[in-house]
Amino acid sequence: MIFQVDYHFHPNLPSNPQEALAKCQSWWQALKKAGINAIIVTEHVYKNPQTAYRLMLQTKPDDCYVFPGMEYLTKENIDLVIFSDNDQFFQADQLLPYELSLEKAIDFVQQNNLAAYIPHPFTVGNTSPIKKLGKTKLKKLIDKLGAVEITNCCFNNLLDILNVWPYRDLFSRHITQMKKVRNLPTEFYPEKIKFLAVSSDSHHLEEVGPHVEIECQPDQLYQAIINNQQPKIVIPKKSFNLKLLFKSIRTALSEYFAKK
Repeated sequence: MIFQVDYHFHPNLPSNPQEALAKCQSWWQALKKAGINAIIVTEHVYKNPQTAYRLMLQTKPDDCYVFPGMEYLTKENIDLVIFSDNDQFFQADQLLPYELSLEKAIDFVQQNNLAAYIPHPFTVGNTSPIKKLGKTKLKKLIDKLGAVEITNCCFNNLLDILNVWPYRDLFSRHITQMKKVRNLPTEFYPEKIKFLAVSSDSHHLEEVGPHVEIECQPDQLYQAIINNQQPKIVIPKKSFNLKLLFKSIRTALSEYFAKK
């Protein structure tokens, strides 16, 4: 069986329970329309990832698969995606925001038989791993974990407008970083690869689409996900969406203040 898997996905649910359930149903409609039948729900640790997972699980179609995860926030203000084939890890006090350093969080993952990867190593802003750690330490921690996100499409819509003059010249450094988020340089791949993550990093319905194809039996899907060393990447072509740009800016600002 062929699975289309998104490793990094944010339901971004409203607080009202009925509205949250309705949005989950809209997510599944968008995911199925894009051909995606398996996701790892990786809501931010400060946005109730357990509820996000359980509501997506509750509303999922019978022929789709969903795994629990979170985008953890370390003491250094760096993101680490942690996931599993069961949701017991949500109860761990160590996974409260800012509780563990990145290295200690990786230790926790390995000691508790969880899966994890470092997402968007070249992202712009205050959570950028390359900015906070530097090349040498970042590569060391990626090697320790054996996993990293090599394709993240969160900046695809923004890049469509920044890649034209005069923005191309004004934001050249940021554009370079964003392109490395979408296509991580191979020198940052782990020395001994456990798996390589591919994601949309969706926060909005319009971002659904990028994924990796995995062929396996349904009962082997989780193991295939955490042992996917040569991912088959699929990134659908989309036109620039002005409405999505404004929605993304609003979400980025709300998440910035939530962290504060």
